[in-house]
Amino acid sequence: MFAPHVGIDRDGNVGSIHRDGLEKNSSACGAAIGALGALKADPKAGDMTNGYLDNQMDIIKHLLRPHVDEIRKSPNE
Repeated sequence: MFAPHVGIDRDGNVGSIHRDGLEKNSSACGAAIGALGALKADPKAGDMTNGYLDNQMDIIKHLLRPHVDEIRKSPNE
């Protein structure tokens, strides 16, 4: 999966980025990484049960859900 809002750090780690002024790398995109974590903990997290309360996160989880197993098997989640 690729998206323009996914960071890649200086060592080639996907989902991590070095931001100027910070000592350590941080995650990017935090929402996608959070959605993946939620789906790994509970696949039903992608069921879009929140209505309009958190529509953006619900959409990310819903679209990511079919790919969780493939992502888990990849050498670099």
